[in-house]
Amino acid sequence: MTRRLTRGLAAAVCLAVVLATVDSAWAQRGRGFRRMFGVSKAQLAALPDVQAELKMTDKQKKKVEDINDQLGDDRRELWGTGFDRWSEIRGRVKQLNVEASKKVDELLEPAQRKRLQQISIQQNGPRALDDPEVVAELGLSDEQKTKLAAADEENTKAFEKAVQESGQDDWRQRAGKLTDDADKRLLGVLDEKQQAAFEQMEGEEFDVDLSPLFRNRRGNR
Repeated sequence: MTRRLTRGLAAAVCLAVVLATVDSAWAQRGRGFRRMFGVSKAQLAALPDVQAELKMTDKQKKKVEDINDQLGDDRRELWGTGFDRWSEIRGRVKQLNVEASKKVDELLEPAQRKRLQQISIQQNGPRALDDPEVVAELGLSDEQKTKLAAADEENTKAFEKAVQESGQDDWRQRAGKLTDDADKRLLGVLDEKQQAAFEQMEGEEFDVDLSPLFRNRRGNR
C-alpha cells in the first residue's frame, strides 16, 4: 500500500510540473505543447476569435459554452480519481474530447464545420488524427487505423517516461523532441498521398489566440 501511494504521489508531482509548464507554454502560444496535448474542436469553438471566424450565432455560442462546461466538469472528475492511472485517464479524456467535439459539429452548418476542422488541424498538427472525421476524410484503412493507435500508445509511453525522468527545466528542453518524434510516428502511418491531402486540409492560415483557454485553466484550479 505504501509503495503504491508513493508511486501515485511521485506521478502527481511529475504531472503537476508538466501541467505548470504546459500552462506557461499556452500563455506564450507555443505550438509544440498544443501538438503534444491537443486542443479539441470543442475548446477551439469556445474561443472568441474562432467564433468570429465561423460567424457563429448567439444560440450556437451558448450551446458551445454549455458543452465545454460539461467537458470541464467531466475532465476534472477524471483527474480527481488519481494520477497513477495516467494511461487509462488519458484515453478517457481523449474520448471525452471526441464526444464533445462531435456535439459541437452537430450545432454547426457544413461550412462552419469545415472551417473549424481546418483550424483544428492547423493548431494540432498530426494530433488532429485523433479526430474520426479527419481519419474518414483521409480514407485510412483498418490496418492504418491499427498502426495509428499503436503510434499513439508509443507516444503516451514516451511521454510517461519523460515525465518520470525529468525535472521542470529538463522537461522544457525535452518537450520539443518529444513532440517532433510524436508527430513523425503519427504522420508515418499515412502514405505520401494522404500526407499531401492532410496538409491541404489545413485550409487558409488562421492565427488563434489561445490565452482564454489558459485563463480558464488557471481559474479552475
